Parts: sequence; C-alpha cells; structure tokens
Amino acid sequence: IFDQSVSFNIYRKRVKPHMGFVQYLLAGIALCYKNRYDFIFVGSFSSVLFVAKCLKSIFRIPLVLLYHGFDLERQLQDNSPRAIKGLQYCDLLITNSHFNFKRYSNLYPSSTQTKILNPGVDTNYFMPGDNLIEDLDWIKLPSKHRQVILSVGRLVKKKNHDLVLRCLPAVLKRFPELLFVIVGDGPQFHYLQELTFRLNLEKNL
Repeated sequence: IFDQSVSFNIYRKRVKPHMGFVQYLLAGIALCYKNRYDFIFVGSFSSVLFVAKCLKSIFRIPLVLLYHGFDLERQLQDNSPRAIKGLQYCDLLITNSHFNFKRYSNLYPSSTQTKILNPGVDTNYFMPGDNLIEDLDWIKLPSKHRQVILSVGRLVKKKNHDLVLRCLPAVLKRFPELLFVIVGDGPQFHYLQELTFRLNLEKNL
C-alpha cells in the first residue's frame, strides 16, 4: 500500500534467508544491471551494508543508511573496524534520535550529511475514539500514588526494565507510594511479571 501511495518507484527484492556475502553481492549486481537506481537504501547496520558498499563502488550509486543505535552498538562492542569503515562510505546517514546522533557522530567524517528522523505516528489511525473517557479508565491511578515512573516501549532485554524493578525495593524505602507503570509488550513480558512477584512489587507496578 505504501509503495503505491508515493510518487517514485520502490524496488523490493526478497532474498533467501541465510544467504552469504557473495550471494548477496551477486544478487545486487544483477539488480543494478537490470534497473536504474537513484540510491541504495539500507534499513539497518548489518552485513547488507557491506554488500551495498560494494555496489556503490561498482555502479557509483549513492548509499543511504538508517541506523537505530542498537545495531551499530553491537558492532562497536565487538571492536569491528568494518563498522567505522562502513559508516564512512555512506553519502547520507539517517538516525532516529538526537541521542544516537551525539553518540556516534564522531565515527564518521563531519562532512557526511546526516539527518535525524524521529519515529512518526499516523494520527489518522492512532486517535481517541468516541469513548475517550471510557478508554482512559484503565489508567486512572489510585490517589495514594504521588510519584509515578512511566516507561513506554517494547519489553526487550536492552530496555533494562528488570534493572528498574531490581532497584525499586531500595527506592520504595524512601518513596513507598511510588508507582512504576510499564506500557508495552514483548518477549520479556512473563519474565518481568515473575520478577515483579519475586520482589513483592505487585502493589507498586
């Protein structure tokens, strides 16, 4: 649907999972010979970026990378020199937050064009319904909770929700009325639920 709504052509090529570097490269070369592309867009920092780098060199096509932070961080933790070289080959870098820009901007030449593109929300789809008051009933907080910590995001390990939970018993000694509200879902849902019971935090979560 999105592809049909824009004024430019988008070419999507589905490749088989677990393809090796050479297979990716050969598939990319075949596509670039068959079609004319204005730029190559890579949606995350992964091995595909290095295939795109080769295609850029062969066909002189600008290379655009969107990085989210966690994908690049894994490479840096492994002290991979390819990570920095991969960034330096990009003509345009797009990241999703000012935090990522400040954290990683020293890894590529200052002349590299960079854009910050915050995740958007389709307000035509995500909007209050006619029953707004009823929809919000479930988040009405008991008056006894004067301090509230709100976390909105996927329940995944890198978000460190469990770290906050483990800190709460010490925090509650000073702020016994504190409430920790988590809005989200994900693979750590049951783990966090079990941890909540184990730490006796049911009344504060």
